[in-house]
Amino acid sequence: MVGGRDYATSQLNRVTDAMRQPGSVFKPVIYAAAMARGISPLTTFVTAPHEIRFAHNAVYKPKNFGGSYSNQPVTLREAMVRSLNVVAVDAAMQVGLGNVAVMAEKMGLEQPNNYPSMALGAAEASPLQIAGAYTTFANDGMRVEPTAIRYINSGNEIVSTGAAPKMSVMSPQTAYVITDTLKDVVNRGTATRIRKPGFTGAAAGKTGTSKDAWFAGYTPNLLVVVWVGFDDNRDLGMTGGEAAVPIWTEFVQRAVALRPDLAADKFAAPAGLNSVDVCTETELAAVEFCPHQQKMLLPDYLLPGYCYDHQAPLYTEENSEFDFSAYETAEPMPEILDNEEPEPMAPPTKLVEDPFDEGKAKRPPATQPKQPADRE
Repeated sequence: MVGGRDYATSQLNRVTDAMRQPGSVFKPVIYAAAMARGISPLTTFVTAPHEIRFAHNAVYKPKNFGGSYSNQPVTLREAMVRSLNVVAVDAAMQVGLGNVAVMAEKMGLEQPNNYPSMALGAAEASPLQIAGAYTTFANDGMRVEPTAIRYINSGNEIVSTGAAPKMSVMSPQTAYVITDTLKDVVNRGTATRIRKPGFTGAAAGKTGTSKDAWFAGYTPNLLVVVWVGFDDNRDLGMTGGEAAVPIWTEFVQRAVALRPDLAADKFAAPAGLNSVDVCTETELAAVEFCPHQQKMLLPDYLLPGYCYDHQAPLYTEENSEFDFSAYETAEPMPEILDNEEPEPMAPPTKLVEDPFDEGKAKRPPATQPKQPADRE
């Protein structure tokens, strides 16, 4: 814990006492609240500028960082990777601002006020509070209360241990899906600077930019939060990816070099997860005829049905390789004249009831005895 540059200059411990807006570091809380309410990471939102009206007819106009909009639908998961502000606000409104606030409180943050700006990290938090909240994602859905005491001993006898209190906040499957999303933030999103110095280990995390710069990130065995800012609340003028990520990377690289036991190749996935090929047009499980597919990790409780928009093409002469030419040159069938006697029909076959036919349809008697044991 590094709470300042020089204790002689300032005794303020910024890790525990500096309350600042965390910005987009808050967005995974929305993601967790959405999944807890049954909203799938496949749910799409349009990334376009718009107004949001809320209590007392107030108007809020969220903006993407840099003012960039594709005006196209994007999944909630992809919006998290790209840190799209307008989607974060829309998702929070769909989940319910009250539900997002409750999730934040469960994760150890102070319950924010129910305003749309909550989704963009407007409520203040200390670096230690953010670290405690992110233990939920890093620890299979269990929030671990940060503690500075490992144990107290008297000579060779341990008087007490500083076991950290734990509380279940979300399912292990939800926590891992969020971790899997935050891995993409590191590998191709706003935290790609982690990879530039050559750090290749498993890592997940989220950048945040307000007037300050943030990065909350973790490996399978180590969680680190970095905040960079001015005491007088001046605008730092740098993003979390620019200012906080390089500090995080250097610290973690040194920590793993000193403590190889902290290194790990991958995050351990719990049971109950599925890698699903998803149709990006319908947000449903893809079939072989879906033109655009993407692999998505989903928990059992959010598995979609199969796509019904893209089915096998009808078998017609136009789309078939069958050679119809022989039938085109064949002689036509002779017509039956009205005055011709038709051939007599065979006597009707005696029909019996099939006790295993739900509709009690009449069938000819079977030549072999029925095998009830073979039926489902």
